[in-house]
Amino acid sequence: LQFALDKLEAQFPADGKLIATASGRVHDTLPYSLKFSGGSLAQLLQPQAAASWPVSMQLAFAGSTLNLQGRVGSAASELRFGLGTGNLAQFGHLLGLDLPDAGVAAMGGLLRLAPGVARINELSAQLGRSAMTGWLALDGMGERPRLRGDLKLSRLDLRPFLGQEDDEKTPGDLVALYRSLARARLDLQALKRIDADLKLAVDQWISLPGNIQNASLEVQLDQGKLTMPLKAVFEGVPVRGRVVAEASSPVPVLSMSLDSQRSDIGGLAQLLTGLPGIKGHLGILHMHVASQGRDGESLMRSLSTQLLLRDSQLSYGNLEGGKPVDVEVKLLDIRLAGNQPLAGSFKGTLLGKPLQATLAGGSLHTALEKAEIGR
Repeated sequence: LQFALDKLEAQFPADGKLIATASGRVHDTLPYSLKFSGGSLAQLLQPQAAASWPVSMQLAFAGSTLNLQGRVGSAASELRFGLGTGNLAQFGHLLGLDLPDAGVAAMGGLLRLAPGVARINELSAQLGRSAMTGWLALDGMGERPRLRGDLKLSRLDLRPFLGQEDDEKTPGDLVALYRSLARARLDLQALKRIDADLKLAVDQWISLPGNIQNASLEVQLDQGKLTMPLKAVFEGVPVRGRVVAEASSPVPVLSMSLDSQRSDIGGLAQLLTGLPGIKGHLGILHMHVASQGRDGESLMRSLSTQLLLRDSQLSYGNLEGGKPVDVEVKLLDIRLAGNQPLAGSFKGTLLGKPLQATLAGGSLHTALEKAEIGR
């Protein structure tokens, strides 16, 4: 960063408050201004008082404002802070931090600092469309920095954190999600920079197709390996699953599995197939997605999926004027990967009569091309 100081005014009375103001530019084009006040120099020079020296600061930069007020010391500091910005990523550049490009953001909390450790209690934040409360702590005392925390999110929009465009329309189906992720500036190698133990409780997940509510996630990140157990209600269907990513491999790998048992199918069938009017009861549902690559485009290009459905009672044609048709699914196995043709098998009954079938179709890439033509 290139800082230019245009003006500095300061008062250093021996027994009065230290007061300073400064203004200048970052990279010659972005103006900033700083107001700072603290205790007296006499207080600062006394060892017993220096452990709790009062400070107040206001920083204004490119439409952003940061306020700090509290006490600092060599052993511990405690500062109440508030931040409001129209461009979170740009403000992060000023502080030398790589913050998500979430656009408009506001946050506040109680920052506690000790040697090697920073913790934010009473955190309340709005990052773009995401809103959260809780606590976060960064521990730099070990061999690798480790982020810990427990966050409650009323809304979660992962797009800024995955390098997707925040102003993109929320994907309405799986095809739109595939294209959005393919354009994402996602770098799995970034998982190697820090370790993490985070608990997230999400009321509403708004950046994915379908209605996702009451989700809980545990983010466990060690030496570039991410393990994230999760559970949620997905289109009315309770699901459990796990996301695993290995960034330390020569080519990073990513996988996700989702499972559900003994549940009404809700709106999940329409989301997966694009077909309305499917109702029924799930026995056992298993979905698995795997891929490898360094960015969104390569991950989507190598994507492979599998869907397994067992012991389920379904019907289709549940539309106005339609005639529902009952289907018993003893086993449905569908596999789809990149340029490979769809392959699958079905065993069950149709209208009460036994049915076995081998399924075949075009590749995932072909299906996406057809979907694009149909738009």
